[in-house]
Amino acid sequence: MYSQSERDEIVLEYFSGAGADERPSCPRCGEDLEIESQAIQFFGLQLQVRCDSCSTSFAWSQPQPERPWKDLYLDYFAERYLRGEDLRCPHDDAFVTHAEFSDGVVQFNCPYCNRRGRVIVERASDEEE
Repeated sequence: MYSQSERDEIVLEYFSGAGADERPSCPRCGEDLEIESQAIQFFGLQLQVRCDSCSTSFAWSQPQPERPWKDLYLDYFAERYLRGEDLRCPHDDAFVTHAEFSDGVVQFNCPYCNRRGRVIVERASDEEE
């Protein structure tokens, strides 16, 4: 069984990894961990983590409840989003995901700490009249 600090390290590494092909490795044997994620309505994101080599597993759920971003962070995300740069959570360094809606509304989500917020992102007009 993994200690709480090992669990936290594995989950944070999963959410702050550089790419989809990179998986955290088992802190005991070094093998790549199998991680399955699913979004469950009203409960947020949940992960099932297991090491086939060590036969060890655990489940992780997002902290509840959902928390809002400060306006300063939303402005920062909007600026980086417009430049096509990576978005990282200032609290835990996890990748921040985004969802685009109509009328320039973009929602920014941290899958680790469960902070969320929407902001209107205005692109500069490329057309000159």
